[in-house]
Amino acid sequence: MELYIFYGEEDFLREYNANKVIGECNLSNPSMNFVKLDDETISKLPDNCEQMPFCDEKKVILVKNSGLFASSKKVSPSVSEKVVEYLLNLPDYAIVVFNEESVDKRLSPYKKLSKVGKFEELKYRGTIDLANWICSGMKKCNAVIDIEDAKYLADSCGPSMSYLYSE
Repeated sequence: MELYIFYGEEDFLREYNANKVIGECNLSNPSMNFVKLDDETISKLPDNCEQMPFCDEKKVILVKNSGLFASSKKVSPSVSEKVVEYLLNLPDYAIVVFNEESVDKRLSPYKKLSKVGKFEELKYRGTIDLANWICSGMKKCNAVIDIEDAKYLADSCGPSMSYLYSE
């Protein structure tokens, strides 16, 4: 069973980690074996998981901002309970990746699924971490930036890696 829940304020890292897990699956037939769900379609997760992979060993389901782990009640209690119970017995061929803005650790879905899934909180990075990330990104592009300039850029643009990446 493979269940990943990436959550937190740093949307760049949530996207990056979700795409990394999906990419490692090397799906030869993504149109048949990759499904995207959200808060309006989360109830379809069990049905999508039950469909066997076609010409691949794995089936990947990406769920973005489902509301399953939030206290905002985007998902009805009956749907939430049904999905959580299903995820506790996920088939071996299914990989489910959640990309969530927030997770309420007091709620039942978190408590139950934290025992079987891999939860990773992704927070904003500090200025020094961001400056080092900027420098390494510039190296990959065969460019150079001074660490002090990278710190200035990080301070000027704020903590969002998505925003910094677009700069």
